[in-house]
Amino acid sequence: TVKTDVELLITLLKNIVQNGDSACSNPKEDFVRIFGRQNDEPGGYEIKICDSGFGMNQEELEKIFQPFYRIDKSRANRQGRSGIGLSICNNICQVLNISMEI
Repeated sequence: TVKTDVELLITLLKNIVQNGDSACSNPKEDFVRIFGRQNDEPGGYEIKICDSGFGMNQEELEKIFQPFYRIDKSRANRQGRSGIGLSICNNICQVLNISMEI
């Protein structure tokens, strides 16, 4: 059981999964997986989301929470994305007192 704001948690997970999915180019072979487990924190829970997408270098990782930042601008334009999803995720994590590591 995770006690939190359900709507914000769903929005967080949707944004992260959509972001991982957009990094994948082969729908038949690529994947986005979600794992959850209790952690060592009292009442704590850990969610891991993994994808088989193209990955990011360290410079890109340092910018991904900036609003409107997109690694591949041409891909984002084709998909109609704005580059604000991970910024929203970061804000939701702050509101829910969740730490997010990428």
